[in-house]
Amino acid sequence: MRIVWACCFVCSSFFLSAQEKIADDNFNDSTIRILIVPYSRIEFHTEFSIDYIAEINTTISDSIYTFYRNALLHVLLNSSFKNIKFILPSENDEKIVRMAVKYSYSNKPQRHYMANLSAVDKNKFAALLGKYQAQMVLFINWYKIEKTYQNNLSGSGKARKPFAEHYIDFDVVDKDKTILFCEGKFYFKATKTNAETIESKNLRIKEVKNGYQILPLYIYKRLGAK
Repeated sequence: MRIVWACCFVCSSFFLSAQEKIADDNFNDSTIRILIVPYSRIEFHTEFSIDYIAEINTTISDSIYTFYRNALLHVLLNSSFKNIKFILPSENDEKIVRMAVKYSYSNKPQRHYMANLSAVDKNKFAALLGKYQAQMVLFINWYKIEKTYQNNLSGSGKARKPFAEHYIDFDVVDKDKTILFCEGKFYFKATKTNAETIESKNLRIKEVKNGYQILPLYIYKRLGAK
């Protein structure tokens, strides 16, 4: 399965270590609840063969989209920040939102694939958030696995091997449909680059999942800075 990446994005220059500790007093006492609308199968793109990724993960090719999606959701839903909580809507509510939202490219504030809520009824959108007692929605609009090349551990350029880099585009939107912040080509940097991750091309879910930890941390810091 070959999927062609049609557009180039501007990489986010903001990178945080997933190991960085954050003080809990950055927020007020009330917990910020964020509803997640994840990417769909059609928005999952890879420059590696799906069959090859399945082989690396010892599974079938039809499950790869679900593997990565569920792993990212698991990290968000189980993030341990005291004043922020991610919530997954029901499958039916997710479908309703997706049918109402128009997904398109935007150059503001940066080049990214965005959730355009212009056609979404403001009162209905606020009611949906109220149903889940949420103040915001995290739209994960795009997932891309790019193929790069990694030097071997000896530093020799003669043994460069394919290596995966994982990216998403996302928006964080409030109940008034205002985009609070967004990112195009947000990079899940591999937490370790060793012989094992190089051999698995950074495609194996157990290593990739570690890199996902940067997303809830990034959102936490952005909200804490407001």
